[in-house]
Amino acid sequence: KKEILIRESENYKLYQSPRHSIIMSLIEREDFKNDPAWIKDVLRFKTTQREISQTIERLLTLGLLEEKDGKLKKKHKAIQNKIDTPSKAVQEFHKKMSLLASEEVSKQDVTQREFNSYCFNIKKNQLKKAKKKLREFTQEFISEFEANTKKSNDTYHLNVQLFSLTKKELTENKGENA
Repeated sequence: KKEILIRESENYKLYQSPRHSIIMSLIEREDFKNDPAWIKDVLRFKTTQREISQTIERLLTLGLLEEKDGKLKKKHKAIQNKIDTPSKAVQEFHKKMSLLASEEVSKQDVTQREFNSYCFNIKKNQLKKAKKKLREFTQEFISEFEANTKKSNDTYHLNVQLFSLTKKELTENKGENA
């Protein structure tokens, strides 16, 4: 299996709907069943069996999954969009996953989830380095905690956000001298 496949954003539906990445993770669980009804039952968000079937078909058509003897298998370890490349589809994905997280913060027991938040000040010339560190952390975290294929029994999503809380035009007028 190839490590990471980077897809261009023209595959809008692939990025726009979180179902794609979720199903691609689900199929590697030890208890996975290639059955839209089973998939619908294990997911915490609303979706239909038809949407699940369409998602699986799209993943097969795009060559991201293969089916053999009724079993689905990923052809790549992960899919990733190009870093720092604007995409409406990727923005929609992050909005939907953030919305799902905002709903689950009050639904899931605190022993089953982790939510952290921290507001801080940063020098603008340190932003590139900060983003690089977050990407490295994410890769290290996944490398350490992602279970081997068919060795897991639960599916999680790690959401990492770093965004400005201040208006650009007001902070730029102050200059970097402060």
